[in-house]
Amino acid sequence: MAIEPLLASRAQKAFIITISFQAVVVLVMIAIVFRLVEDEVTFTGGYKVRRIA
Repeated sequence: MAIEPLLASRAQKAFIITISFQAVVVLVMIAIVFRLVEDEVTFTGGYKVRRIA
């Protein structure tokens, strides 16, 4: 039995391109949401800082 080379057919190439595009879109969406959350919520431990009056 011959092993079919990777990306031999047009359908396989289209599938890999589609999956790669979707992965990039998901990463961009995660970055956008993280940025929105970071703008609203502080990630620093401000409550741990002592204020001397």
